[in-house]
Amino acid sequence: ENPLDLFLACTQKKLKDFNLKLKKDFAVAVVCASKNYPFSSSPKAEISIKSLPKNSHISYAGVSKEKDKLFASGGRVLVCVALASELKEARDLAYELCENVSFDGMQFRKDIAYQALR
Repeated sequence: ENPLDLFLACTQKKLKDFNLKLKKDFAVAVVCASKNYPFSSSPKAEISIKSLPKNSHISYAGVSKEKDKLFASGGRVLVCVALASELKEARDLAYELCENVSFDGMQFRKDIAYQALR
């Protein structure tokens, strides 16, 4: 099922009719932010993506599209997400995806899932 279908079922009080299936995988998401985030806006910067590792995807937020090119245009620009059966593998894949994405001034935290892996 689609998450939007779940939200719709909640608003329509039809959760008893909803068939929710959960994966047993771990998910790790790392936010890639613009150069001056969170203090001020940053100039637009073209986004380059080399490749997507297995079981990963990018969710876009502060992004604009011009002539088939993506540009970082907001504070929280995108989120690199990865799934795996082990937390460490999901974390490593999410950071691998971060390393495959670039734009001028891109920054991201290096400690996501750190405490869970201690």
